[in-house]
Parts: sequence; C-alpha cells; structure tokens
Amino acid sequence: MYHHRVVTFPGGRIVAEQEVETRAKERATAAGHDITGLRALVVDGEKYNSSVPYRVDVAKKALVIAQAQPPRRGRRRQKKPRR
Repeated sequence: MYHHRVVTFPGGRIVAEQEVETRAKERATAAGHDITGLRALVVDGEKYNSSVPYRVDVAKKALVIAQAQPPRRGRRRQKKPRR
C-alpha cells in the first residue's frame, strides 16, 4: 500500500481530488511501485491512524482494520552434521 497525504492550511489552495490522485500515482511510480491496474482509494485523514494495520475491502471500497495474523511457523532447518 502506498500512502499519500494532502493537507491544506488556512489560506492555502484547495486541491481537486483528481489532482491529488494524479500526484499520488506520480509519487508512487517515482518511489519504484508498479501501479499498473491499481486505483486510488480516498480516505478521510481524520479517520486514518498510521499505527493501525489496514486492508482494503474491495467490495465496499473502504479501509478496514486488519485482523492480527498468527505468526507463521515454517519448517525448521535441520542442522548439518559437524565434520
């Protein structure tokens, strides 16, 4: 997920949503992300908490809090016999 935030200070220029989306895509591409086939999801900054893990509910086109995943347990490597 690429996160792009826009803040308008009092007296500042209001930025159109399409301009924000275009700029976010440019920045994501410049950061090395492949955005082919991706769409932007606009979220109210007041409702977004950067310390909370989210996932995108594609059907609802909304961020939802991700459920904590249990740690994955891989196969343990067998130690090589010493020579």
